[in-house]
Amino acid sequence: MFRSAMDLPHKRATWEKLQMKLQEYYDEHSDLDVPKELVLDDGYRLGDVVSAMRDFGVHVEDGNNRAWLEERGWQSLDVKWEELKGHLQAFYDKNKHLNVKKRYKTESGYPLGMRVESMRSSTGSKFAHLKGHPDRCWWVKQRGFVMHARDAEKNAQKWADLEDTCKK
Repeated sequence: MFRSAMDLPHKRATWEKLQMKLQEYYDEHSDLDVPKELVLDDGYRLGDVVSAMRDFGVHVEDGNNRAWLEERGWQSLDVKWEELKGHLQAFYDKNKHLNVKKRYKTESGYPLGMRVESMRSSTGSKFAHLKGHPDRCWWVKQRGFVMHARDAEKNAQKWADLEDTCKK
């Protein structure tokens, strides 16, 4: 996993710094649902780091780290997908489409519009909820999920990108 023994101390130091930042976030928000765009006052890109943790398992593969995270309510991307899917299905059942406006929140306060917006985004880890999951791609496509609502050409291109992503 590590290229050399020198990588391990660096990773440990990196985890310790991240753990401190996560604990501060947790103390303030009572969760670890860090927005991807969150940059701390000191310039630390906590949102990007947490996104990489969810998408690629960075730091989470270590059992001690994962236990620490789970004690604070950490959820993997798969758990997040199931939660998102439930809200998408409820929206679909009510509206017969998945054209969710960016600012839409469910009655319980779940930011469904923002989650859909991030699914459509080509920035960061492209289509993270769908990557490597053809079943998820099929599920959203069957419900008419639109990747770009105002431009049919961009919509088609994003779906083409998504199809490639889902096959990997």
